[in-house]
Amino acid sequence: MTVEAERRFSQGLFFQVAYTAARDLGDTGGNAPNGGIYTTPIENPFDLARERGPDVATPGHRVTSAVMYELPFGHERRWLANAPGAVDAALGGWELSLVSYLQTGGYLTPTISVPDPTGTRFTNTATRPVVSIRPDLLNDPNLDGQTVPGGTPITAFPWYDITAFAAPPIGRFGTAGRGVIEGPGLNLWHFGVHKRFRLADRAAGPALRVELTTTNLFNTPQWANPNLNVTPTNVSAGRVTGVGGSAGFIQQAGMRSMRLGIRAEW
Repeated sequence: MTVEAERRFSQGLFFQVAYTAARDLGDTGGNAPNGGIYTTPIENPFDLARERGPDVATPGHRVTSAVMYELPFGHERRWLANAPGAVDAALGGWELSLVSYLQTGGYLTPTISVPDPTGTRFTNTATRPVVSIRPDLLNDPNLDGQTVPGGTPITAFPWYDITAFAAPPIGRFGTAGRGVIEGPGLNLWHFGVHKRFRLADRAAGPALRVELTTTNLFNTPQWANPNLNVTPTNVSAGRVTGVGGSAGFIQQAGMRSMRLGIRAEW
């Protein structure tokens, strides 16, 4: 479900806001240990109901917004409309823009590496092969107020309760479903300052547009997904060890960066 609002005002203000609540269920989607996305094999083809769960790439809640504002100074604007060319070049033609992404995290699936408890993996020895499967789920692994405390290593605190999982006993698959862990979300803001220099008196005449854009304006860490291997010997289990966000490349969720561009318009 998506709710969208858009409004353009006569005084140079435009905004657009969209809210999406989604629930995408399936029986094939999953996540790789490094937070990437891939299609997981079905663990038990005779129990497809056990494989049904939320898709990792579809957040439950997402708000996107965009705002553009033309400052009311310079030619064809509210103030200084008849200003001399030098004044217009200095004070006219300025615009501000703001884009934001706010969303909850992806639905992640834990794994555990243990000697095959199901007896379904091929081996030519009497030793059970080590397999990576979903563990038993003992209780809700999601913690209240999930944070990565500032000023401390990001590996110091687990993102979810690793004691909520255990190795399944011999004779069956684990009880943990797909997507039982909610990963870190996004809180991302981009900002831009734009200036249009008129090269002719005509409104539609040639112009130069100078843009200074900033991604991740507040330099807020957008945490990558935590380590999902809950094997007891894995010292990184449940811990966030990187930044970039679950969709960091697409939404430019890395550290703050700035870009200066010049564009000719005619």
